[in-house]
Amino acid sequence: MRLFPAAFALTLLASPLFAQQATVSGTDGNNNALGTVPCAAPGNALQNCHAELRRKEDGGVTLAVQIPGGDVRRIYFEDGKPTSSSSPTPISHEVQGGIMRIFIEPGEVFEVPADAVKPQ
Repeated sequence: MRLFPAAFALTLLASPLFAQQATVSGTDGNNNALGTVPCAAPGNALQNCHAELRRKEDGGVTLAVQIPGGDVRRIYFEDGKPTSSSSPTPISHEVQGGIMRIFIEPGEVFEVPADAVKPQ
């Protein structure tokens, strides 16, 4: 599989007022994305974190997010749902108003547009 440099931005606003207004603009032909997503480390408030979304040929999606503190958390999706991450701890999620909130114990939180991780 050949991955091309992403050429569009995935941006979410962390404000509760705008939490349901996710935007995806541009495309590189593979629907890969660079940008920011709201994320939080355990015990911290949401903040914009650098992120890269990569689609695989088999329909899977990987979201890599630089979490506060500098580590990169990878979240793996199948059929539009997070199935695992680069953390050995449990992962869960909820979808509300088009926003998927992903929870990785003991307290990491990520928000992405649910449509962004759906298979194409």
